[in-house]
Amino acid sequence: MSNEKKQVPIRQELFTWPSDKPELIGSKCKACGSVAFPKVSSCRNPDCESDAGVGEFLLGNKGKLDSFTVMYYQPPAPWQGMESMVPFGQGFVEMPCGIRVVSVLTSNEPKELKIGRNMEMVVEKFFEDEEGNDVMCYKFKPV
Repeated sequence: MSNEKKQVPIRQELFTWPSDKPELIGSKCKACGSVAFPKVSSCRNPDCESDAGVGEFLLGNKGKLDSFTVMYYQPPAPWQGMESMVPFGQGFVEMPCGIRVVSVLTSNEPKELKIGRNMEMVVEKFFEDEEGNDVMCYKFKPV
């Protein structure tokens, strides 16, 4: 049996990984073009009456910071392993397709986090699970 530490995604089909250029995975309605993140199995647009279905849609890995806050406390369960991250930045990043995604940010410095700033997605260790694996999650960093 190997004691080798593994890297596992926090959730399957949330982002392409492992990858040199990971991207968020969403879905897009085949009829109305509405985009959702994370990926869904049916259109979430209440005005869309089509049953054409949805397809997987890559949102990319770059966006613009739409809003943010700096959190100065440990979030409640099920969040785990963030004790060493407090304080941490959290924000909405607008993707090129127009959807805004919520994300932990790699910076908690308000001087680095300006509305409209270009952001790039990275995949980093979020916490270590019970088996000792590194649980990987997407975050956005200022560029």
